[in-house]
Amino acid sequence: MTSIRTRAEQETIIRWDEESDLADFYTASPSVAKRWQRWGIELRPMPGGGWRGAVPKDRIARKKISLQKTRRKGNPRWIAATTTADSDPKSGEATS
Repeated sequence: MTSIRTRAEQETIIRWDEESDLADFYTASPSVAKRWQRWGIELRPMPGGGWRGAVPKDRIARKKISLQKTRRKGNPRWIAATTTADSDPKSGEATS
């Protein structure tokens, strides 16, 4: 029996470790499974639902992830950094 999953339950996981030369693929999303099959990844259905496959790690393109902090106008640290010690943090005007 196939159960219908919510979009939040249709997770996709790609994992690898240092020991194996293969990357393990799992998805509960039918659209992702179809895409992977078009790319030539052999998938096998899992008993609880979803699909699993594996490919050599060197076939995976890895993108660099940037975790830069952005300064927003409402951020208190941004306000403190742009105002002087004796000014009003909201308006930036002197408070003497």
